[in-house]
Amino acid sequence: MGIEPVSFFEKMPQAFPLYEAFEEKVLAAYPDVRIKVQKSQISFSGRHPFAYVWLPIRRMKNRPDIYIVVSFGLNYRIDSPRITEAAEPYPNRWMHHLVIQDLGEIDEELMNWIREAYIFGRISMKALNQLISDYTCQLQQGELQIAYKGILEFIGRLRAEFVRKYPHYDVSSIYQGYMDMSYFSLSTKSLKDKSLKIAIVYLHEKGDF
Repeated sequence: MGIEPVSFFEKMPQAFPLYEAFEEKVLAAYPDVRIKVQKSQISFSGRHPFAYVWLPIRRMKNRPDIYIVVSFGLNYRIDSPRITEAAEPYPNRWMHHLVIQDLGEIDEELMNWIREAYIFGRISMKALNQLISDYTCQLQQGELQIAYKGILEFIGRLRAEFVRKYPHYDVSSIYQGYMDMSYFSLSTKSLKDKSLKIAIVYLHEKGDF
């Protein structure tokens, strides 16, 4: 019988709700994920491990009192102020670490990175090379670019219409995504006070909002 995640947080039980929220979102998106509680970390694995949660070993300057660290691997380095540290232990394999101290930080941006890490963890280098070859062939035909540009232009017009009709809304810029989802968000003062927002999301695989 495996170790329960709650036991991992015996020295910092206040951080367990942060882990629970993260685990819930990961399992909701990827039910096949295996969770393994180890001495120094909790790993999330599909075909291979793709994300980890761990606790600070010691108190560090400019860090909150209660937090968890979420780490995940990608084939490129993310340029974001949210990333506390990024390292490249192997060529084209970047491990990213970010501090989570509030439930609101387990948001769409983080889960998009986790989705990329999950996919990256399932692809072997041989399979990746074949996928890149297929992708190149699709681009050479020219139709993929036309479709993608048309989708983003439509989302841009939709965003502009919201800005025109609802000037009191705070409308974000468009997140183009990685051919998985593209979206922009809407918010008002009352929504912000509740740490909420509305997202208009286009799902590329479904061809629908």
